[in-house]
Amino acid sequence: MAKRARHSFRGPVAGLGLLLTQMTAASAVESPYVPGQIVVRLAPEASAQEFIAIWGLSLTAQAEDGSLLCSSSTEDIPGLANQMRQDAAVVHVEPNYRAESPEAVRQMILAAVGGTLAEFEDQGASNRIGLGAAHAVTRGAGVVVAVLDTGVDPGHEVWGDRISPLAYDFVDNDTSPWEHADGLDQDGDGEFDEGYGHGSMVAGIIALVAPEATLLPLRVLDTEGRSDVFTIARAIRYAVDTGAAVVNMSFGVPGALVTLKSEIERGDALGVVFVGAAGNEDRPAPTYTPADLASVIMVTALDEADTKAEFADYHTKVAIAAPGVGVRSAYPGHEWGLGSGCSFATGFVTGEVALLRSLHPDWNRSTIESRITGSATPVDDLPGNQGYAGRLGEGRIDVGGAITTASDAPSAAPVFAPGIAAYPNPGAGQIRFRLGPGLAASTLQIFDPQGRRVAVLRGKDGQFAWDPHPALPAGSYFARIPGGPSLRVERVR
Repeated sequence: MAKRARHSFRGPVAGLGLLLTQMTAASAVESPYVPGQIVVRLAPEASAQEFIAIWGLSLTAQAEDGSLLCSSSTEDIPGLANQMRQDAAVVHVEPNYRAESPEAVRQMILAAVGGTLAEFEDQGASNRIGLGAAHAVTRGAGVVVAVLDTGVDPGHEVWGDRISPLAYDFVDNDTSPWEHADGLDQDGDGEFDEGYGHGSMVAGIIALVAPEATLLPLRVLDTEGRSDVFTIARAIRYAVDTGAAVVNMSFGVPGALVTLKSEIERGDALGVVFVGAAGNEDRPAPTYTPADLASVIMVTALDEADTKAEFADYHTKVAIAAPGVGVRSAYPGHEWGLGSGCSFATGFVTGEVALLRSLHPDWNRSTIESRITGSATPVDDLPGNQGYAGRLGEGRIDVGGAITTASDAPSAAPVFAPGIAAYPNPGAGQIRFRLGPGLAASTLQIFDPQGRRVAVLRGKDGQFAWDPHPALPAGSYFARIPGGPSLRVERVR
């Protein structure tokens, strides 16, 4: 099929073919945060209404965890945040930083190039990482993978019917997180729709590695590939609370941000595995959140010879490397595209995590990361990599090796369901459950970590409520549809 479209992506995102900053020499440097916006988390006993009145703010939005997105007329938002940190009612506060970088870097291309499903499945990267051996053991069934990105092409053949009914668009605030282009240069950089196609390509790579996993697309980036920490934090919490076992984050924000760190650490404590991309600036010191957090698996990119991709960041914080040059994947319009970037390398690792979780739903991030890095193929001594020794992680992923080794240690833990939501999760009191479209059950069973049934819930229209008995200790429990998969819930006291 003839080449149909090309989209240029400017700027470094914590790694990708899409780049979250879109600047040219003629464009003005954008503020690193959304002007006039500040994100505040208050102590539970604090009154949001009183706080807003005292500080002269306007409430713009409130997240599910209670965090406030506020507007202020002051131009010095960082200064205002510093003042607020002295307020005893404040748990944390910071400007609503953009998910983009204020630097202009190299141009990278994503293009619709045609092709077939067979060409996609049989690409060179599949053989290099041993997908055939891995798929003989598991294809990722029962695992939900959240993809925080620009959305996906909902009708693409690569994922068929494996899109979760709980998918959500946090940009437009609706239930249709689909890729779209508006043909407008919304960020004034001379380019338009720089983000178009990125989410579909990342999700396609995950589907290549874990073809039976359920994908939970959460659209957090607009058509220009931009977002902010308040939007992303909401999506992370949603992913955790709706049963995602793995979260792919192919974007970045310069600097360590408390808002994202708080949500990711919460998810990590609940057993969710987060995978993030390093940058595309060929730098020795990645400074992008979320990939630089200790509770995130940081991924960099290699070319076809397992040499560091010339654009890829490198650092001792990198955990693992994966193919990231000339990768074929899904593209909007039921097409196929080629792209290069650390984002796409990240998709390979996210897929590997999904395969491991399908074998061992009880394995946490630390155990899974050790399996991935311990089975990796060393690359430090390859021609072209000597100057990066110790800064490309433990090597290039060997998915076949990781899975065949992991299959020797079977797990009896339950499989997580793609269509059960629990709110709040964790919860100190009543926990409510909702079944997604396509799931039907009149009862929901609750099991403790030892597999003992502790409650049977009867519901209506796919909704249930659990009031844990006071004698039940705090910790992990599992809500299971009879004869079906489960969702982990956390009781706190």
